[in-house]
Amino acid sequence: MANLAGLVWDTGWHIDCGASLEQIVNNPDDNCVSPDPVFGKYYEALPNLSFDAVTYQPFKGTPNNEVAAAQQLIDMTTNGGTLYMYETWPLHDDSLTLAEDWGTTTPSGGDATFMRRKHQHQYVLNALRSAGNDLLVVPAVEALVAFEAKMLAGEVPGQYSTDDLYADAYHLTNLGRYVAANTMVATIFKQSTVGFPIPDDFYNPNRAQAVPLTDEVARIIQETVWDVVTNNPDAGVLEGDLNDDGFVGLSDLDIILNAWNQNVPLVHEADENNDGYVGIGDLDTVLSNWNASLNN
Repeated sequence: MANLAGLVWDTGWHIDCGASLEQIVNNPDDNCVSPDPVFGKYYEALPNLSFDAVTYQPFKGTPNNEVAAAQQLIDMTTNGGTLYMYETWPLHDDSLTLAEDWGTTTPSGGDATFMRRKHQHQYVLNALRSAGNDLLVVPAVEALVAFEAKMLAGEVPGQYSTDDLYADAYHLTNLGRYVAANTMVATIFKQSTVGFPIPDDFYNPNRAQAVPLTDEVARIIQETVWDVVTNNPDAGVLEGDLNDDGFVGLSDLDIILNAWNQNVPLVHEADENNDGYVGIGDLDTVLSNWNASLNN
């Protein structure tokens, strides 16, 4: 998605399907998806390579054990750029909406079973921050919940329900993955994905369990994601902050004025609304967020 829109996305991974961070740390050579040879496994990549961003994904076990394992991985990350915790959706429960499941406040405590609910992600985040880590969040579940709300309110063309987000108890459909992918790109690049083309990977009508994904629905998802990302302080994205310095002010206005009245490519620092033109819409975004700061 990012590369298709003109961004540069070179990524490595260490994936052990169904495993917690604790299990990955304790079994470093186990994986279900072969790592990219350029990056290697996590213990090869994190201490030796430079990254713009690194994401850690708590998955199961207990919150305390995931905190301890994440800390080991963070300590190993010597040049990781911005560090993120990735929100993971709970198991699909047919009797609940995603919002209801995500908002469930049980079980509680650091030694309870990690059910990937909002309060448990917050527990992990708070613990890691309290230990001195500068950690942000990829709010994938918050974006899924916001899109689900629009589906259930009839604001998304077509007959959609929570079931259309989940392929099974664990995995998302192409529709759910598209929400999550937009959230990852928007957060990491601090860039709206509104207007980005839909990669073929996210909608192939001949593929089993393919959920329809039209340009209209894709735009609703893109707009929803950007709203979530820019209104969640933990994501570290500030609308109108064109130079990504955490503050909206004169330097951002200069970027607009230096490109004023120009037609620009899809991804351009002055084109905040991704309409291919630098003008009043982009200026309004900066002025409406004037003097805003991530530190407020």
